[in-house]
Amino acid sequence: MINKIKFIFLSFIFLFVATTAFACDFRISKFGKPKEDIKFNNFIPMAFPDPAGGLTILIPIEEICKEDPTLYGTSVVHLYVKEKLTQIRLERPVINDGKLMDFAMKTYGEFSLPNNISKKDWRGTYRWENDKEIIYYSSIDILEGSLEILEINSKKYQKELVKYIGEYGKWLDSAK
Repeated sequence: MINKIKFIFLSFIFLFVATTAFACDFRISKFGKPKEDIKFNNFIPMAFPDPAGGLTILIPIEEICKEDPTLYGTSVVHLYVKEKLTQIRLERPVINDGKLMDFAMKTYGEFSLPNNISKKDWRGTYRWENDKEIIYYSSIDILEGSLEILEINSKKYQKELVKYIGEYGKWLDSAK
């Protein structure tokens, strides 16, 4: 009887920890999948094709993580190159609360900030790498305040992404 109670108790604790730790999974599609892989019940994401052959799909995180308001105000950006998901970005403009930095450190690993600089005041970029991805966190100044970006790039599609960025840059230069 006591073992049964322990098992039930531990099961509830595990379930609570698992649902809390994974309350918001912003990865609603896998790298290499087409845009049609994204499905929403009552929401149509904004899509922006560009002359360099890319397609950017913008989704408010509130549509993905309705039960977890921690990152509300963040946009989830899917970049499709050659009709395959190649990059996922989380962009958090103007709020300047460091919550995206907290999320990045919790998810990918801590990094040291200089002494006497709060996370809200820190500006710069940090890079992580795992077997399949290259991850960048950046905090930069913009006209209205600051912008936090968490960028996840697939190593498998890195060459296509680099080529696309070059083409996109050429297009931007020609538009001047």
